[in-house]
Amino acid sequence: PANTDTAGLAARIEAALPDSTVMLGLSAEGVAVTVRRALAQATEWSDYDWQLIHEAPQSPALHMALDEVITAEVAAGLRPPTLRVWEWDSPAVIIGSFQSLR
Repeated sequence: PANTDTAGLAARIEAALPDSTVMLGLSAEGVAVTVRRALAQATEWSDYDWQLIHEAPQSPALHMALDEVITAEVAAGLRPPTLRVWEWDSPAVIIGSFQSLR
């Protein structure tokens, strides 16, 4: 139902997944938050209160660690949608979780 809370949706998603399912880059809780946002009919960027993070240059490893934490917090509904500007203090090649070297 449309009024199901995040925990209830996440429990239903988990129950529907086969035991062998491995979710890479997402979680049942993150999907539940996304569904609840979609049900609120938020359709444009301006429908959300955004947080902008732009700090001094940092190491690529620190940027990736921060992105992992911030993304998990946004997915869990613990922080608002966030746009973070990376400025690196050293060169790096970053390959995203759903990208390939090929």
